[in-house]
Amino acid sequence: MQTPSVTLAAHEASIEIAASPEAVYDLVSDVTRMGEWSPESTGADWIDGGTGNKGDWFEGHNKSGDNDWTRACQVAAAEPGRDFTFVVGGVEDNCTWWSYEMEPVEGGTRLTERWWLVNKTP
Repeated sequence: MQTPSVTLAAHEASIEIAASPEAVYDLVSDVTRMGEWSPESTGADWIDGGTGNKGDWFEGHNKSGDNDWTRACQVAAAEPGRDFTFVVGGVEDNCTWWSYEMEPVEGGTRLTERWWLVNKTP
């Protein structure tokens, strides 16, 4: 996976899930459902018929308190059962990277979410 070389902030958290890496990937890569488990995202819409392949774009919708915003995002990695990564503002604008990596473990999958704030201007 390509990752940013310089960051302003970063975070990482993991959880083990009793499901296969492929099943977990199918959920986290369906950005239209992101609002079902995110405290900030309210969902997303694919742009120009995107389906989640590397290079596809989507509009991510978010809400925090009284603030609502939408940002264009580009899929940077799409490896079923292994890695789904997208970049707010696209790879060229390089604002915030979100990565979901799946690792098989006994009884299921370890899902690791990482984000890197690279540039404050999407």
